Amino acid sequence: LTWNVFEREKLEPIVKEYFDRFKALKAKGADLSDVESTIADLDDAFEHERYEDVKALLPNAEDGLDAAERRYENEVAKLRYMRKKAEENIQIVKKEITELKSLGYDLKEAEDLLKEAEDALQEGNFGKSAQDSVRARQLLSQLTKEFEEKEAAHTIEKAEGLLERCSELGLNLQKQMRMLEDARTLFESGDYLGAKETAKNAHSQVIEDALKKLGERVDTFLMRAEELMEKYRQQKIDTSEFEAALQRIKDRVAKLDDSRAIEPLAKVSDDIRDIISDAYSKYLDVMGERAIEIHHRLMELAREMSGRGIDIGSITQELSRALEMINKGSVEEAMSLLDNIEMRLNNIRDRYREMGLGGAVAEMEMKIATEAYD
Repeated sequence: LTWNVFEREKLEPIVKEYFDRFKALKAKGADLSDVESTIADLDDAFEHERYEDVKALLPNAEDGLDAAERRYENEVAKLRYMRKKAEENIQIVKKEITELKSLGYDLKEAEDLLKEAEDALQEGNFGKSAQDSVRARQLLSQLTKEFEEKEAAHTIEKAEGLLERCSELGLNLQKQMRMLEDARTLFESGDYLGAKETAKNAHSQVIEDALKKLGERVDTFLMRAEELMEKYRQQKIDTSEFEAALQRIKDRVAKLDDSRAIEPLAKVSDDIRDIISDAYSKYLDVMGERAIEIHHRLMELAREMSGRGIDIGSITQELSRALEMINKGSVEEAMSLLDNIEMRLNNIRDRYREMGLGGAVAEMEMKIATEAYD
């Protein structure tokens, strides 16, 4: 009996520790199916003082409790991970919904999945919460891909339209055209972000180069306008209207803002070209009238000199050629030829004066001058 008492006192704290571990694990909801029968047998053996059976059951009870604790800890770690992932996914989904909603997307399905995920998280059903949030992310990822495709297509179309407009303006932008081809290739391969960025860069460079080329064109037109203005002055043509139009153009150029907009500068370029065209047409009209007058005067002089037996060589044929130039609109070339003819006729006249025929020449000139006056 004394031996039994000694055995009981020795085994009782060990058995109690195992019972307490079992109860604590059970209270936590741990899976004790593998050790439950062993603990029951241990309890029965201890109560009926079968201490040898108790000692035999203790290792199995300890191994079973250790295994149950490991399973419980693994389950808790798994649940913590699932909860963390669910919370992270929910936050990501909320952010993506906010971003896509601002773009006008219908996100009811994704919002419903988000609510289900939040409700499951509150209920402790972390697995369902994670599953619902992942489904919401997948749906949003699909919508994001569709948005990226739409944005890339829009950016490419925008760059194409700008390049087409530049082509209409006579601007050669081969480098940007190649960049746009690269953007189309990326788009076809599904790299919508790369396609958008490449097309965006092409669009930016189109604006930069187009503004530079248009600026150079406007400068060239202004220089031509100044050259034409000088011709007006040399020919004593009224420049007031031309100068006023040109000053208005210069004022517009000075007021152009730095908006990187092509159209205002293109409009200035077109307008100054039209002003130059109109001014040049007026110049040709005035010069044409003067050329006709000079041609008529020189033709009369040539006929009179020929009629008096003065050899004028090929001047009559050249006067006919000058008239053809005038009729074809080559007024400046005609004026140049008429100046040459007049100089040669003057030289012939001077030679005949030196030969003692000055009176006849003076009479001839007076006759031509009288007819011109009449």
